[in-house]
Parts: sequence; C-alpha cells; structure tokens
Amino acid sequence: MPPAKTEVSMETTLASIVAHPTRARAFTILNERTASPVEIAQEIGKDVGHVGYHVRKLLQLDLVELVDERPVRGAVEHFYRATVRSYVSTEELADQSIEEREVYTRHILQLHVADIARALDAHTFDER
Repeated sequence: MPPAKTEVSMETTLASIVAHPTRARAFTILNERTASPVEIAQEIGKDVGHVGYHVRKLLQLDLVELVDERPVRGAVEHFYRATVRSYVSTEELADQSIEEREVYTRHILQLHVADIARALDAHTFDER
C-alpha cells in the first residue's frame, strides 16, 4: 500500500513551484496541455534529465499526474498534465466552506505564479 499523501501548505506548494525556473516553466506547460519531459525539454531548450527531475518534483507535490506511457526505442516516454483544476461560479464559491475556498484559491495562485515565472524566464515581465 502506498504511503498516505499529506496536505502541503499553500506557501510550501508555491515555493516548490517557483524554486527553479525550469519547474515553473514545466508546470505552466502542463497546465496548458499534456506533455512529456522530452517535449518540454525540446520546447524550453533544456536537458531532458533536468526537466524530468523537475516534473518528478511536481508529481511528488501532486500538482501533475501521469496520464500516458508510450514505448520509444526500448524506453518508456511518460506523459503528464496538471491535476484537474475545479472552476466554480461566484454562487458556488459562496456555498463552499472556508477550507474548500482555500483549496480553490491555492489552485488559482499556483496558476498565477507559474505564469509570472514564465514571464520572468522570457524576460517579458518588466517589458511594459
């Protein structure tokens, strides 16, 4: 039986995402689509081992999930996507407990931090 997952604080989660630019960029890509570390590495111009390490960190944090595996030349390419984000209306949000609202807020902040990190990596954050 796998060990039980523990709840990670918002601060820890956000800090873990932005701990490295590659991790933030991978997280942003996996929020947009399903991709493998190989595809992410090609897109951002980094070594696949380096990208794979950061994707595994995101997986450990339960921020991404494995959705497919494909055999490639004697190896297995793994495909990930960000875990499902729930979007709710203002009325639905008002009916939720404070704990449920905090989970929603955490997810939104994760998306924003990932977008900010991508803009910083691309040197576009301070352009305007």
